[in-house]
Amino acid sequence: MTAWTDERKKPAQHRREIPKMPEGYYSGDKPNPNLRAFVEAHLSERPYDPETDNLDSR
Repeated sequence: MTAWTDERKKPAQHRREIPKMPEGYYSGDKPNPNLRAFVEAHLSERPYDPETDNLDSR
């Protein structure tokens, strides 16, 4: 026969602090504020050229 245990009096679980996202880190749940600057910087370094684009997308 199994002994009955009262599980209603369990000790409280330790709550861990939720880690904060670093400043400037993009998490994906809202618009990326750094996207425009990123795209503009990379377009000036490597401008898009449709003549040499070999991406076959349909």
